[in-house]
Amino acid sequence: MNYYKKFVSAVTAITCTASLTSNSMAQSANLSLQYEPGKHYYTTQSTNMLMDMGPGMQMNNLMVMSMKGSSKAHEKGVEVAINYEGMSMKVKMGENVVAQYDSAKEDNNAELAAQLDPMLDTKFSAIFSKDGKYIGAEGLDKLKLDPKTGITKETLESMMKQGSIMLPNREIKVGESWQAEIKVPMQGVGKMEMSFDEKLVSIAKMDGRDVARIEFTGKIKPLEMKQNGIVVKIDSKEITGTILFDLELHQARKTDMNMELIMEAGGRKMSMTAITTQELTKVEDAK
Repeated sequence: MNYYKKFVSAVTAITCTASLTSNSMAQSANLSLQYEPGKHYYTTQSTNMLMDMGPGMQMNNLMVMSMKGSSKAHEKGVEVAINYEGMSMKVKMGENVVAQYDSAKEDNNAELAAQLDPMLDTKFSAIFSKDGKYIGAEGLDKLKLDPKTGITKETLESMMKQGSIMLPNREIKVGESWQAEIKVPMQGVGKMEMSFDEKLVSIAKMDGRDVARIEFTGKIKPLEMKQNGIVVKIDSKEITGTILFDLELHQARKTDMNMELIMEAGGRKMSMTAITTQELTKVEDAK
């Protein structure tokens, strides 16, 4: 089970599909992440982790987080204050629910509540340059996080970086490709290194707005570690995904990623699929 916790903590930290309604409207676009000062950005992220540990040993872990980012001017660009507004988790073994948590309810699994309740009080800020590059974070040193959740100060900062790193932060032509690399902290082990090949597939109208469709594939650098004297290996089978990027907001409206990973411990192989969807649900003026 310790191997599973290590595995889940890395995938949970990763940080990161809607149909387009017309043909390409433009030949190129500026794909840079930008926050406008004086706005509230509301985001929902769901991660469904399916782990197959052998006959009769299938585990399903669904986690949903609602976040609010409040932007204001900063001397280096824009500061985005992050806080979690809601969180839920359901853990199933086979068809049986073995643990459940919902921040909107009081009757929760005690262990999950002890781990996740403090997340709702977590507040910190990410600093971005005016051209969308991640600069750093403020307030992480003050956070008190339970490492059992798989979310640490390092993973939070990694999540903040990913939105900027996955974009080329420059003008890109339809059909053009680029690469991105992300290092995801993995508690007690080091970092999981991920590389992506991305491509701007089209620019089209979606709900009356120009939206760029980005498709990507990825892989992780094989990871090997020792746990209680047993060699544990993690590798990727397939990583695919899409980003729908709003060219007016300069924000990702929706990101879908499907990761198929293989873990081997003591000669026993286990497979895991992580399906992550992150969606920008609303942007409004700060009052």
